[in-house]
Amino acid sequence: MATKGTLSATLVMQSVSMSQRPTLSDSMQSAIRRTAAAISDGRHDAGALADFIEETKSLPLSKFSGYESAIRAAAYVQEPPRQRFLWQQPPKEYSFPVPWFDLFSGNGFRRERVLRAVKVEAPSPFLLAMLIRRLNDWVPQVREAAQDTVRHALTTSAADIVAEVAWATLPVRTSWNRIDADGAAILDSLTERSDVAEAIFRRLLSVPAGRASAVLREVSRRANLDAFLPELAASAVQPAVRAAAYRMLLNRRAVWPDGWTWRWVDKSMGERIRERVWASRELTVAVDFVPTLTAAMQDSSPAVRRIAGDVLIAHRAQLGDVAITLARYLETDHYPSIAERGRFLLSKGR
Repeated sequence: MATKGTLSATLVMQSVSMSQRPTLSDSMQSAIRRTAAAISDGRHDAGALADFIEETKSLPLSKFSGYESAIRAAAYVQEPPRQRFLWQQPPKEYSFPVPWFDLFSGNGFRRERVLRAVKVEAPSPFLLAMLIRRLNDWVPQVREAAQDTVRHALTTSAADIVAEVAWATLPVRTSWNRIDADGAAILDSLTERSDVAEAIFRRLLSVPAGRASAVLREVSRRANLDAFLPELAASAVQPAVRAAAYRMLLNRRAVWPDGWTWRWVDKSMGERIRERVWASRELTVAVDFVPTLTAAMQDSSPAVRRIAGDVLIAHRAQLGDVAITLARYLETDHYPSIAERGRFLLSKGR
């Protein structure tokens, strides 16, 4: 017959498999086992903790939430089985915080305690991402404790590391429903350091694939990257980044997602759809409108040229004869949906 401890471990491992968590390397699992065993014995194993921290340096940030879950599950398996009665509990509960490892604890008191104790530079991008993720923790006291720690880590960590972590965390921030206004303000401050803003700009300019346009919209909450928008529009590798930059420049407004709302389709039938809510602000950089619009119309990406056509239609009254000239150029585009915009504007005259 399986013991309670064995049954508990079996159920946990089954849940790991069912949720398709990323697989931890053997060396990572060994470091977790040794660290968790030392905690259970009421001692601190500096070697095991150092090995654990070193292993986090190779974890990809693209799956940071999955790896967080996998590490927590692996650590839980190593904990002593919980007894039903209070007098059956283990006689000692460790009272010292275990830096970084306790961020993955299922015990909110441990997470809060380590956050209040750790005020140093994050040793790896993955662990900095875990600090930031605690701003959305399910325990209010943990979220509060995370704020000062995250502020300090963002100030002391290398610019490339902060930029890498921002790249992974910012596109998913709108799904963090527990983060409060103070925590959101800390995320918004990611680009306040000029070296971080430039590191993010370099990534936006050169990355060939991924969620770069989503990152651009998120960092546009603050004006720190406004000065980089013209170069992003002209030279970014990803067409989606160029399109987002041109849209902001031509509309003279930065735009970013700001939650969701419901819109009724048919109240009598109870039909409604979920729609994205957008927020915006004016850009702090001057825009030479006609040359920028002309450059967008000549871009190699149809997505960018389509935006140029929409902007041209919206501003035709202010452009006068220039609008007709640009519309004639747009009419020659080999993409029907873009050429149609030019024909529409010509059919309206001025």
